[in-house]
Parts: sequence; C-alpha cells; structure tokens
Amino acid sequence: ETGEHIYLYTGMRRGGRSYYALDVSDRDKPKYLWEIDNTKQGFSKLGQTWSKMTPASVNWKGVDTKVLFFGGGYDTAEDDKSTRSDSTMGNAIYMVDATTGELLWNSSNSGANLNLSDMKNSIVADIVPIDSSRNGFTDILFTADVGGRIWRIDLNNSATSASTFAKGGVIADLNG
Repeated sequence: ETGEHIYLYTGMRRGGRSYYALDVSDRDKPKYLWEIDNTKQGFSKLGQTWSKMTPASVNWKGVDTKVLFFGGGYDTAEDDKSTRSDSTMGNAIYMVDATTGELLWNSSNSGANLNLSDMKNSIVADIVPIDSSRNGFTDILFTADVGGRIWRIDLNNSATSASTFAKGGVIADLNG
C-alpha cells in the first residue's frame, strides 16, 4: 500500500560496534537510512552489537512512537573471564526512534536517563518488550546480562521527560 515501508535493521555481532537501518520497500533500490555506532553521542558504552533491535511502540512524551530496543552489546574482555567482574562496555539498554535512529532513552550504571548501579555487565541478550496493559504501548522490558542478572524495566507511558520514563532493576541474580 502507498506510504508503507519495510525497514531492515542489523548489527555486526563479532564484526563491530554498529547497527544499520535500510529501507528495503523497493527491493531493487534499497536505501540507507541510518547508522548507530559507539562514536555517536550517547552510545559510548555500545559494545559489539549482538542484541537484536526489537521493535515496539511507546507513548513517547504524548506521541505514539515506533521505537527499537537493544542491549548495549558485548565486551570482548569477557572472552577470558571465569568469574563475574565489571564490563567496560555493553552495560546499557537503548531505545531509539525506529525511523531516524535518534537516541530517545537509555539505561546504564552512570551517564544515562535511568542509572542503575548494578548494571555493570554487558547486555548481549535481546530486550523483550511486554504490553501488560494491552493498550498498544510497551510498558515492561525484560533482559539478562552476561553477569547472570535478570532485569525488569517498567516504562511510564505518561511521562513527559526521558528522566521519568522508566524505573527498574535486577529481579534475579543467578551468579553465585
């Protein structure tokens, strides 16, 4: 139908610290939309991009917004670890505008919209969005980090700022 688009989102896994978006609505003429990498403002903690970019809808500052959630990625310093210790990258959750790639909200242990002191390890798992109120908007996120923690983030779809959009924390620590 007129006005519909098919977007393709992909990361690099072991190949790097970037995500890409393409408009493949016309498969004979795909169009580059945007790129996110660790050098862009707000993405300095982005590690190797293992997490899928999970599409969802949120009520972002009063507007129905199509977004993508993804984990902060993998820190290669984890390769040789046999016990849990803090990661230097990847310890974040991101939410971006699905059309533009603009960073709307993030969580980490510091320097984020939602600072959670226990978010110390890489998040390579997919972010699972839940619409528990069945109103069309994601209001809960679940994920896990490489340190064995399970995370729950509750989203406030009535929020008017990024700083009041979410709260949450560890709901289980399975390491030790």
